[in-house]
Amino acid sequence: MLTFAELWQITRFGIVGLTASAVHIATAAVLLKLWPATYELWANLVAYSIAFTTSLLGHQYFTFRRRAHLLRFLVMSLCGFVLNNGVLVIALWGGLAGMWAIIPAVLVAATSSYLLSRVWVFSK
Repeated sequence: MLTFAELWQITRFGIVGLTASAVHIATAAVLLKLWPATYELWANLVAYSIAFTTSLLGHQYFTFRRRAHLLRFLVMSLCGFVLNNGVLVIALWGGLAGMWAIIPAVLVAATSSYLLSRVWVFSK
């Protein structure tokens, strides 16, 4: 059974994760809207980079309330980015385009990042 503290930490992680995901999706949407010829992978790279900062600061100061092992956070983020782009490529290959391809990629990466953050990146 989860304690209240654990549930509250999961909730905070979700809030930061949703915020970072919203930043990611909004940035990609703006890029695709302003430059329709932009390839989804390039829009996703820029959006992911901006969401990285949102996520790092949010998790350090709100979710876990301690500094991340920066190298671990970077490794976790890069793994998430590879996973994100793998899902994106599969979605594009499967016929999805634009935001319909980016959204599932973001969701898969966000779920995996929670697990790695909790047990590895922000460990004591």
